[in-house]
Amino acid sequence: MKYQIHDIIFDTQEKALFHNGESVLLEAKSYHLLLAFIQSNEPVLSRDKLIELAWPQQVVSDGAVNKAISKLRSHLEQLSPDVEFIVTKPKFGYQFCAPVKILSEPNNTLGSATLKPSIRPQNRWVIIVICTFLLISLFFLYIHNTLQNTEEKTKQTEFSQFRFTALDGVETKLSSSKDGQVLFINTDVNGQASLYLKVNKDIPKVLPIKLTDVRDIRLAPDGKVIGLVSQNRESCLIEQVSLASFDKKTLLDCSQFSDVKIAWHYDMQRLFIQARKNNATPYKIYQFKIATQVLEQISLPQKHVALNGDFRLAAHPTQPRLAFARYLESDRSEIHVLNTHTLEKLATYPVPYVVGALAWDAGNDVLFFTAEKTLLQIDTQSGSEHAIKQLSYPIESITSTLSSNGKVLLATQYHPSSRIKRYDLNTQETKTVLNNAALNRLPRQTDNQSLLFLSDMMGTHDLWQLKGEALHKISLPFEFGFRRFQIDSQKEHVLFEKKGRFI
Repeated sequence: MKYQIHDIIFDTQEKALFHNGESVLLEAKSYHLLLAFIQSNEPVLSRDKLIELAWPQQVVSDGAVNKAISKLRSHLEQLSPDVEFIVTKPKFGYQFCAPVKILSEPNNTLGSATLKPSIRPQNRWVIIVICTFLLISLFFLYIHNTLQNTEEKTKQTEFSQFRFTALDGVETKLSSSKDGQVLFINTDVNGQASLYLKVNKDIPKVLPIKLTDVRDIRLAPDGKVIGLVSQNRESCLIEQVSLASFDKKTLLDCSQFSDVKIAWHYDMQRLFIQARKNNATPYKIYQFKIATQVLEQISLPQKHVALNGDFRLAAHPTQPRLAFARYLESDRSEIHVLNTHTLEKLATYPVPYVVGALAWDAGNDVLFFTAEKTLLQIDTQSGSEHAIKQLSYPIESITSTLSSNGKVLLATQYHPSSRIKRYDLNTQETKTVLNNAALNRLPRQTDNQSLLFLSDMMGTHDLWQLKGEALHKISLPFEFGFRRFQIDSQKEHVLFEKKGRFI
């Protein structure tokens, strides 16, 4: 049997995926899981249903299901990275959302004769009417599905994934302006933090701003100034920095607070501040009017002091809207939206997560938020909420802006990385052989001075070879995963561990 899943061919006999000359062999769990998705008539499969279909008569933990889903998602996205194949439905299960059609079926081996049933003349008109009705129904169903697929493709194109930066180190605290500038902090392996500004496809440039004691930093909507929070044991200052001259101006002494975070109002006449008095008090949201130097609390009234606080504030870049999250329980929050002119509450959205980050769409009345590895959105007009993308690592911060690719949503992730170094026993010198933002492991030297190692630089764990300056991925007849490998003493063969056996 062969299926077409979006633009990928799934051959059940070969147990493999094919796309534009590339292929991926599926291990048993991924194979049975994919069959369960495409052969089920249910739009969303619960965890229990998946276990029943893919692991019949087996006891399977939630962790095993999550791992299998992640592996299958990785296989599919390796061949077609811009398509969302599997959507997580929190606290329920998973939805396979890519279009599927059958390309070929097994041959019928029964060889039975074809029988023609006789039709009485008085029944012919009834059959004709029924067939006509069915044809009309199928036509309208085709039109409906075509429009739905078009909308789905538009959504997938809008949220196609690409890498925005490739600096070595950890990138945090994203913020952006209305004209497409993006500000972020990069911390290298030595712990040295630098502030970068990037515009579209330009190379990020380092800004001459010292980040000592900086706890939060935000690019203003006009892209001309930066707001930053500098805090240590003795003092706390909220300052404004000009991107033209890099001169600093103190806006507020925040020594009365701890854990201060800020967000600019769209007209830049106000700052919104998330802070708490000390570690024993809840977070609250304040607004600071720059012209009059007035500081006012705008969230968590006295009757809610028992709550753990309001946090994760996000101001709309073009409209009088402020969103923040209110912590309720370990798996439950509320997202509140205020009119920043009147401070009137416009809406409250209960969500079954602890909100990790918040950001408004660059132009529309749409809220993006994160829950660990998942990107989600809320349409504030309809109140509907759905997951956009399941990423591989926890998300640190998000921001929405404009770029040469159109409107984009940017995210930073906590992604582990490692360097490969060579240590000379004679000279006792250390030299870096490979340095990138990926997780590089298990280096093995061969006799021709090339290096084999395991890396996730392409999103999956693959075997790579470094020979001089040339770097290329080695194709294997199976997924490498986390398996160990060793080079033989003659440096001619590689020994792999696969399912507890060596090959």
